[in-house]
Amino acid sequence: MNTCLFDLINRLPLKATTVATYVTRSRGTSLLRLGSLLLLLNNMSGHQGRTEMQLTVGPQCGILGNRTSTSVSILDGAATVTGVTEFGYLIRTSPGGQGRVDLSGHGLPGLLDQQFRFSARLNGIGLPLSQTVSGSDSSIAVVRFGPNSHTPREGSTGRLDWQWKGPEAAWRNATLAPRLMMFCE
Repeated sequence: MNTCLFDLINRLPLKATTVATYVTRSRGTSLLRLGSLLLLLNNMSGHQGRTEMQLTVGPQCGILGNRTSTSVSILDGAATVTGVTEFGYLIRTSPGGQGRVDLSGHGLPGLLDQQFRFSARLNGIGLPLSQTVSGSDSSIAVVRFGPNSHTPREGSTGRLDWQWKGPEAAWRNATLAPRLMMFCE
């Protein structure tokens, strides 16, 4: 043991504040010496037991990337766009929290004569949803997550099969661009 450190321990009244003052004043004390000193003081004080540390990690989520493929068919003035969107996701919700994957851009703004149908599938945690919506574009939930939901660090994957139906003329004059967004608490 370092002679200087040994002399210091013999002179200390073994109070934590004294040790903290010494560590603050001495910039040359290494982390290893500090750990040894604290361990020695703990053993000398007669306290034998467990030390617990609680770590709280906040919610985290995100889409890790996505790829969409589409096909179009036109029959009697009606257009049908069929698509598949594959995506990766990462989520960690709090014990009382929740999360969701939302889809926007699935319809053409201001067009009431349109229909969007989707069905989600997951290769991980979460509740995939299926639904048919009509009318103008608004954000809709395609996957939901409950409290304390966790994916592995590398994330999980999902697939969204979807179909848009509407007037051919409206489809030819606009762009259908579905986008995924993720929210969690």
